[in-house]
Amino acid sequence: MEPAATSTDDDDSQLSSLPPNNDDHEVTDEDIAGLLRQRPHTVPHAEILRAVYDRVNDVSSTLRTRALAILTDCVASERPPMKEALRVFRIFFSFLFYLNKLFYFIFINY
Repeated sequence: MEPAATSTDDDDSQLSSLPPNNDDHEVTDEDIAGLLRQRPHTVPHAEILRAVYDRVNDVSSTLRTRALAILTDCVASERPPMKEALRVFRIFFSFLFYLNKLFYFIFINY
């Protein structure tokens, strides 16, 4: 008995989502916004910053050093998205710090 032949329509399946390729079709802001909405897998800067921060206490000294160097560059950055990520990062860790103090206070007093 021979195995059934499989069909691979990879080339054709990708063509349906692409805009027509002609000179009359211009890419508009709406097209770009639509494409950006189709990419929900993008990660906010603060999430990347948190992931780098998590590597500061890694067992590998090389990884710790690289994480500290990256964080230093991030803190020195003048780019608005990075400044916003640092602001979110500070708020989050301030919250964790005070939450930790609250739990410690409750634990000691009871």
